[in-house]
Amino acid sequence: MIYPWTIIDRESFREKEVASFPVYQQFHAARNILSGCKWGIGGSLGFELSTGIPAVKETSDFDLLLYADSPIELPIQAIQSHPAFFEQFDTQVITSKGGFSLKEYLRTPEKKLLLKTTTGPKLTKEIW
Repeated sequence: MIYPWTIIDRESFREKEVASFPVYQQFHAARNILSGCKWGIGGSLGFELSTGIPAVKETSDFDLLLYADSPIELPIQAIQSHPAFFEQFDTQVITSKGGFSLKEYLRTPEKKLLLKTTTGPKLTKEIW
């Protein structure tokens, strides 16, 4: 099985072609910033790294996934040390209950958030 966190050490077979693309540069930056954390990638880059089928374009977004089953597992120090990096895209936090936007959580940690679940989206405070 291939999971988003199992492909973070892979390189694109088109590495020279995509090296200047923002999505690929963000991917390499994430490797350094999130070293030691459980994270993964989705979207076109995740698809390309998983399958070997060309999918990344110069305009591709970086789909960053952070895995945390409790607030203490979030890489808060990395997030606070690199705010400009995390502001570039909408990082999804994946928990055992579903997924939610990191930006939304950091703005309003005590309010209800949109949690994407296997049964559909819901507004809730119970994200962990």
